[in-house]
Amino acid sequence: MVGCQQQAINITAGTDIRILGNRIADSSIQTNGGFNTIQITANVNDFSIIGNDFTTILSSTNQPFVNVSIPAGTSDRYWIYGNTFANNTSAGFSDAGTGTNKFIGINSPFSVGNNWQGPQLLAGLITKYNNIATVSNGVPSELATVDLTAQTAAVGTTTLYSVPSTGAGQYRLSWDAKVTTAAGTSSTLGALTIVYTDPDGVVQTITAPATVPAGTIATTNAGNTTTSSLLGMPLILNCKASTNITYAMAYASNAANAMNYNLHIKLEAM
Repeated sequence: MVGCQQQAINITAGTDIRILGNRIADSSIQTNGGFNTIQITANVNDFSIIGNDFTTILSSTNQPFVNVSIPAGTSDRYWIYGNTFANNTSAGFSDAGTGTNKFIGINSPFSVGNNWQGPQLLAGLITKYNNIATVSNGVPSELATVDLTAQTAAVGTTTLYSVPSTGAGQYRLSWDAKVTTAAGTSSTLGALTIVYTDPDGVVQTITAPATVPAGTIATTNAGNTTTSSLLGMPLILNCKASTNITYAMAYASNAANAMNYNLHIKLEAM
């Protein structure tokens, strides 16, 4: 077909629109045409494009070829993820919308240089979950992680997360550590030290509490067996903007450096 514009699905208005699990595949367009698998021509809100198959929609020469196209305007609250764009020969996604609640999740593949935004929150907050209004960020988001294995020494003070200038507020820290190789004579796992700055500017130094296998609360474990663990109790850190959250892990081993351990930390914005 020559010199034409085609839309498999054309959305001109509306709210609460769902395009789920369709197969719009194995089509072919020839020279100087245009193909928009899903073309949105007006502002729409609350729509999802999820789990569709746009595989092998081919184009030839000079194609303004876009699988999902959102025009300039204030289209808002839309989610696009789990779609397949494999074997296409031009752009997979184009977004000129200016709405504030937009999420583009993992689609396959990412067509570099063709308007792919990647798996990221573009703007805004999740204002409802399961149709219930949320507060603050809407849902927690994981911002930093530490996954250390086969450690045979203490971990000095290390930045876990740099709170951005717009990031003042509460963060939740979760962690655990375990001996993976016992020392010949004795060893001590921990303590974990967390340092952050409160919004009033006062630096807080926390020796992180944990549950040990016996069910008691402790900050270290000298059991020196591979069942010796520290199951960290979650910490809520109220942090000042433009400051750092740091961690350090203590260690003792006899013979020196014989004990091995792992350490896992996650930090969420609340």
